[in-house]
Amino acid sequence: MCDNNDGLCKRCIDEVDTPRNIILFDCCESCLMIPDPIPEYVDPDIAEDDLYWKQRNEEKLKKNLKQTGVKFVFLTIQDFKRRIGDLELLEQFINRIQYLWVEAKFCIESGKVPLPDSNLHIHILGRMENSRKCKSKMNLEWCKLFDTNLKDSDYWFVKQHRDVAGMPPYDQWYQEKLDYFDNELKGTHENVIDLASRGEWGP
Repeated sequence: MCDNNDGLCKRCIDEVDTPRNIILFDCCESCLMIPDPIPEYVDPDIAEDDLYWKQRNEEKLKKNLKQTGVKFVFLTIQDFKRRIGDLELLEQFINRIQYLWVEAKFCIESGKVPLPDSNLHIHILGRMENSRKCKSKMNLEWCKLFDTNLKDSDYWFVKQHRDVAGMPPYDQWYQEKLDYFDNELKGTHENVIDLASRGEWGP
């Protein structure tokens, strides 16, 4: 620490709780005796590569935001053939489609029919990376696991907020869909059993 009687030097000013109206000196004798810390070595090639991927991810995110806007969609996938024995396969499907969403919350529900005949289904509240290709790409993963097709049958239900009469404001609509993921807030739509299979993607 500075032994200068007239004030602290620039190097020591941040090391003590001292008012900033004191005189600052370039350095003092005690500071000259303290060696400068050796900066950590950073490989320039690695730093350049890290910067490249950071910029590329930021550009991709901006592109996604431009394509999808800020509004979320509420998607339900239900083919009325999924039973409790399909839970693991449905979770595999969820893991395989994560890359198609900028950000989202999801859950797998049992429905109101008692086990073992419960109709397991998926809810997703999120923003698609590319809304035009999302369904076809999700269907490719679905068909690898199940014997139904999301394109051929009406197993795909999408709800989206629109500024029209009778539709609540967007924030209210979003909160209502968010509450739908809480089994205790579903009212007459409460599931016969909470499968505790839920999660989220994105920032």
